[in-house]
Amino acid sequence: MNQIVFNNVQKKYDKKIVFDDMNLNIDLNGEIISLLGPNGAGKTTLLKMIAGILFCNQGEIAYYDNVSSKKIEGEKYIKWANENVAYLSPSERYLSYKNTARDNILYYSFLKGIPKKKVIENMDEFCSMLNCSHLLDQRIEELSTGQKKIVKIISIFCTDLPVLLLDEPTLGLDVDAKENLLECIQTLVNNTNCSVIISSHDLDFVSKITYKHIFIFEGKIREIIDNKIEYNELLEKYKEIKEDAR
Repeated sequence: MNQIVFNNVQKKYDKKIVFDDMNLNIDLNGEIISLLGPNGAGKTTLLKMIAGILFCNQGEIAYYDNVSSKKIEGEKYIKWANENVAYLSPSERYLSYKNTARDNILYYSFLKGIPKKKVIENMDEFCSMLNCSHLLDQRIEELSTGQKKIVKIISIFCTDLPVLLLDEPTLGLDVDAKENLLECIQTLVNNTNCSVIISSHDLDFVSKITYKHIFIFEGKIREIIDNKIEYNELLEKYKEIKEDAR
């Protein structure tokens, strides 16, 4: 089983410490993991460190390939992350508004080194599953907030990378789009064995699809649950951990 491992990691912005001496092992065995916590808990920071976008101030982030007993750390980890991890940001940033949805999807995959033929194949499949083929030739500036989010999601899915990080993927999506996304993520994991980490406040959404939950409050990993939890139980567990973290 391959892993991303945080060893005694500290991350701070100027004088504000987000994580201090944090330890976390994330198994990459083709599962869907939820990252849960309130605003400011450190979820986005954690995802960006996994993606190699942010560096830790102290400690170590490493990738362990347990098949070959290989450890990738330091600058080599950043290179590995750039080649193997795709990150979906929660905002509309990184979209080119004057270009079409199709051009934006192609551009992101090209940055990740994915062949054009493969991207086009993936684009057709995911657009069909998310019912959005009609958006491909529209400019981004013509799309609604939810439609822009769908374009960004497809950009991530088309990369064929083994680790996908989705930061608030349901933000701005309507009921039908959420249901399509649930089915799409499950199909993607089943067919490619990629690992998906979802950071979200949408407990109803993650309760339907994730079998591992990582709770972060005030920059600390408070609890990890390795089984599926229905919405009501997940909500109660969230409230319980939040109360204990005060």
